[in-house]
Amino acid sequence: MEQAAYQAGLIDSDILIDASRGLVQAGHFLNAMLSGPGMSISVISAMELIAGCTDSAHLSRVKQLLLQFTIVPSG
Repeated sequence: MEQAAYQAGLIDSDILIDASRGLVQAGHFLNAMLSGPGMSISVISAMELIAGCTDSAHLSRVKQLLLQFTIVPSG
């Protein structure tokens, strides 16, 4: 499969949620972005992910995931 060239951008929480639920296309997209110029998410998207955590183990995984992103404050 040919690798698409992605530019750095702001990733919506829907993509992150889909990837965390095992949707293959979302996972491929995130992997491509991580190997490219980088990704940013809004502080609101970060909080949506945190708010959706069901236990401390889930919260720990989300925190590790968030370390891969630049978190952009709301303006």
